[in-house]
Amino acid sequence: MLGDQLIPAILFSLFVLIGNPIIVMVIMGIMGYKKRVSFLAGLTVAQISEFSLILAALGLSNGHIDEETLGLITLVGLITIGLSTYIILYSGPIFQKLSPLLSIFEKRNLQREKKMKLLKL
Repeated sequence: MLGDQLIPAILFSLFVLIGNPIIVMVIMGIMGYKKRVSFLAGLTVAQISEFSLILAALGLSNGHIDEETLGLITLVGLITIGLSTYIILYSGPIFQKLSPLLSIFEKRNLQREKKMKLLKL
């Protein structure tokens, strides 16, 4: 059963590992945070939680999901929890490589920049 679940688990894991941080970076960019802060905060949500495994087990016991779905959720959890640990550990070098691409998530505050320029004069 694991072989049948591997491709969907990898696809869902990539969605979680990439999609969740992007959502957080967009929200934090709108709120005015810089790209580094947004990126680091986004990395902290790049996994499904252990609580999702509890909910999945509860869903199985109540007949809402089947064993195959529980296996998929568990596999996605293992992949995302494992990989996100290393992503957070190496967040500095990853940020350095992705920094030019992350500028689109940074809201430019023109009023604040004008004030800073005036203060420097």
